[in-house]
Amino acid sequence: MNVFVTGTASKTGKTFVSAALASIMQSLSYKTAVYKPIQLGAYEQNSFMIAPDISYVKKIDPYLTAECTYHLKSTMPPVIAAELEQIKINPKVISKEYTMFNNKYDTVIVEGTGGILTPIAQRFTIANLIKMLNLPIVIITNPTEESVNDTILTANHAEAMGIKINGIILNRYPEGSEDMKIKSLPRLFEEYTKTTVIGIIKELDGYDETTPGSIIDNVLNGVDIEKVFDVKIPKLDV
Repeated sequence: MNVFVTGTASKTGKTFVSAALASIMQSLSYKTAVYKPIQLGAYEQNSFMIAPDISYVKKIDPYLTAECTYHLKSTMPPVIAAELEQIKINPKVISKEYTMFNNKYDTVIVEGTGGILTPIAQRFTIANLIKMLNLPIVIITNPTEESVNDTILTANHAEAMGIKINGIILNRYPEGSEDMKIKSLPRLFEEYTKTTVIGIIKELDGYDETTPGSIIDNVLNGVDIEKVFDVKIPKLDV
C-alpha cells in the first residue's frame, strides 16, 4: 500500500496530507514510513542537517518513521540547488532507499518536491522518479484560480507518461464557500481529466495552531483513504 504524494506546485500541502495519511495508517496497525527523497530549505542545527518537512511529520506523529535522502539549503529547483551546493542527486540512490523502506514497511508514502515536472537531476524530473519507483500518485491541489490549469495539466501529463493516478485531493477548501470559482473546481477537475476527486480537506486556521489530532481527523473525514491507496482496508471498518 504505497503511494507518491505530489502537488500541482510547491506549498499545496503535500507534507500536511502525507503526515496525516501516514498517521492514520499507523493508527490502523500498518507499519508506515514517510520518505521524502529531496528536501529544499533544509538548515543546520547542532551540526546536523534538519529537514523541515520531516520535522513536521514527526510533530504530527512522533512514532512514525520519516526520513530524507538529500538535504538542500536552497529553495531553488533541486537540480539548481544541488549544483550550487555541490551535491549530486542520484535517482538510483533514491530508488535504493525506497526499496529499503518498501521491504520493511506495510505502507510507504513518498512525498515529492514541487510539481511532477520539477527537475531534480539532468534531464530527470519528479515524473521520471515516479516512473522509476513504479508508484501511483495522489495529486494535492488548492482552491485557487490557477489550480484549474495546474491540476488539469498535472493529471493529463501524468496519464500521458503512463503514471497511475489514484485521485485528486483538494486541500484548504473554505468550508461553506458560495464562490462559484471554488465550488466548480471538483467538477472541472473530473471533466477535463480521467481521474476523480477523492478528498476535500477543509481549510484550517494554521498548522501550528491546530493540534495533531484535529489535523488527522480533518483528513480522515475529508478523504477517501481506500481510494488514496486503491485498496480495500478492512481495518477502516473496525
